[in-house]
Amino acid sequence: MKMNITYRNLREEEHEATRHFLEQQITRHLNPHIESFNPELRQLHATIEQRKHLYHVSLRLHLPPRKLLVAQAEQDDLRGAIQHAVADLARQAERHHARISGREAWKRKSRRERIRKMKAARTPAEAPTDSHEVILARLLPRLESYIRHELTYLRANGDLLDDYPTVSDIRDEAFLRLESEADIRDADEDKLYRMLLKHVVQILHEEVEKTREHANDVSLESRAPETPEEQAEEMVEEEINEFYQPDEVLHIEDLIPDTHVVTPEQQAEAERLDSSYNLLASFPIVWRRVVMLVHREGLSPEDVARDILRTDTATILNILEHAEAFIQAHLEAKGVAPKPLSSMLKQLPGKR
Repeated sequence: MKMNITYRNLREEEHEATRHFLEQQITRHLNPHIESFNPELRQLHATIEQRKHLYHVSLRLHLPPRKLLVAQAEQDDLRGAIQHAVADLARQAERHHARISGREAWKRKSRRERIRKMKAARTPAEAPTDSHEVILARLLPRLESYIRHELTYLRANGDLLDDYPTVSDIRDEAFLRLESEADIRDADEDKLYRMLLKHVVQILHEEVEKTREHANDVSLESRAPETPEEQAEEMVEEEINEFYQPDEVLHIEDLIPDTHVVTPEQQAEAERLDSSYNLLASFPIVWRRVVMLVHREGLSPEDVARDILRTDTATILNILEHAEAFIQAHLEAKGVAPKPLSSMLKQLPGKR
């Protein structure tokens, strides 16, 4: 593997020992995960910097096909920082190898097998009635639209993989979980939809937790930097973009409707909507979920608290208040005239 190291503010007499320790850690922890890749195509650039009493280690590993993994660590102990960064990079490399070797396909097979068993295990009493089948079919487009929005944000922020799970994966499991509910036969359309949303939220939470167990992946598809200056330029670009959005899935911008601006008033409204919708990406998952359930799905804070998130109404109201203040403050900072978040998000496609 090709490797180069940039030292900054580190005494020259420490360079050799530092390089030796880094190579040792790479051999022990990273190489087992990347040995199947062509050595000529593997490139590692390390930046080791001393900042007053802290050591900052940045590792950027280029792997085929067109994959750049990034790991950073900062500690008061140089060796500890190197160990932490290499361990993080090893987790990302293992996950990248899993993706290109088709291991995610095994997850899909496992999910399909689990769903098949759930279908086989259900009793006739759990199967939905004909009237419920009609209602569920009517709710399907609305539910899929909500799932699609959630997956887009979770993938854009790195909480889920680029292509797993899919909308149909989440939808099918939510419907099967719904059938096990004891009070499904007494539920009207609104209640059925809230029950479906509860299962969707739970499934997404489980998938996010599973993803986090494997690695804290940072995905960047770009060429490996050849000089420290190029590295600095790419890091600036990362801060501007804020998060990685894969090419083959929806982007945040894809969720914003085309307003076909023809007047200054419409342009101002479009700017407010675009800014608000993109600001949602910086929200904690629970915050964004509450905002979307109330303002996009048209549910009451009481329904969200009781039927979906299983918390108290005061918590939901507190989240809504803070989210509203956050959005309005950022709109003002951008020079955009504030407007209630509820009125803006009701314009989104797929709203109730």
